[in-house]
Amino acid sequence: MKLKQLVKNLNNLTILIVEDNPSTANDMVELLSNFTTYIQIAYNGQEALNILATKKVNLIITDISMPIMDGTQFVSILRQKNKKIPIIVLTSYATNEYLLTFANLNIQAYILKPIQFDKLTNALYKVLDYMELDSTSFITVTNELYYDTNNAILHFNDKTTVQLNNKEKQLFDLLIQDKNNIVDYKTIEQKIWQNNDESMSSTALRTVVKNLRKKIKFDIIKNVSGSGYKLIA
Repeated sequence: MKLKQLVKNLNNLTILIVEDNPSTANDMVELLSNFTTYIQIAYNGQEALNILATKKVNLIITDISMPIMDGTQFVSILRQKNKKIPIIVLTSYATNEYLLTFANLNIQAYILKPIQFDKLTNALYKVLDYMELDSTSFITVTNELYYDTNNAILHFNDKTTVQLNNKEKQLFDLLIQDKNNIVDYKTIEQKIWQNNDESMSSTALRTVVKNLRKKIKFDIIKNVSGSGYKLIA
């Protein structure tokens, strides 16, 4: 992939830099500004988690040694909630022993400090390869809404994201699998409530639908009286 194509593929992505050294963070911003203008900075892992709770981020570049919450803690906590978001780790340590900490945390690339443009571009190539392989987890629902099926996250064009809970995800998955067709009440009960060894009441179902509609924001889930629900998309 040529550099021009790399720029094209990255220019709409939001990148979060997690780095406690302001000078290094600013250097990263300067380098990454060649690819995108959507750049966030956090100075420790806790700040990064706070940002991720409210903003859509497509790529994380994190240092390891930081105050309050270091990179190892940050990535470990993040991976409990998000298994797929690409992560690049910045490190001053070239030893494999030090990097073994991240062995099971699905890290896409490492950059050895001091950070240089060629090291950064090589890491970004790896990230794009990974994102292309994982693209099947994203479904286009409408022109304004995309759905990450693996992580049960709704992505909106304004770069906001919304997390679905377990029942909301199960219902949304059913509706998407058979979009524009009716998913009847019996199927919903069997696939969601009975699979969880629960009984479905009409009140419980309406509550899940109400909350899901609120999170989706768009009026695309329709009730078919006496039959069930369908997703218009």
